[in-house]
Amino acid sequence: MSDDIKEKLEEQHRAIDEAVRQTEVILASGIENSFRDLKLQVSALHKLVSINFNHEESIGKLEEVLEEFPRLTNLFDRFNKEHGELINELERLQNTAAELSSFTGSRIQSLREDFDTFKVKLESHESREFEAIQEAYTTDISQAD
Repeated sequence: MSDDIKEKLEEQHRAIDEAVRQTEVILASGIENSFRDLKLQVSALHKLVSINFNHEESIGKLEEVLEEFPRLTNLFDRFNKEHGELINELERLQNTAAELSSFTGSRIQSLREDFDTFKVKLESHESREFEAIQEAYTTDISQAD
């Protein structure tokens, strides 16, 4: 993987991690006047994740790795499918955040729980992608020895 692509993806992942952290802070705050911030933050996270997934699929690590390791096609097809599922979850979170009228009650608690679930799925997805890429390159290097 080229250093430029790797650097760009790492930058995107840092921005996503920060957006996730900021969303968690807002959700945990319980401050009634933070609805606008929450809506903006979830929208920003949606945009960052969408850009990252698009980059991975079209011009980033997934395509470049597949060119070198075609045996990973089925696995990366699953990763691409997960991209769509995660984006759909983010859109649901965005819609729920837009409908909130209070930081109390079951809706905010449900949003917190749904966001926590999304975060775990996103982290798992990114970790599995990273591990697959590392394993491909490590296996390739060890076979060349």
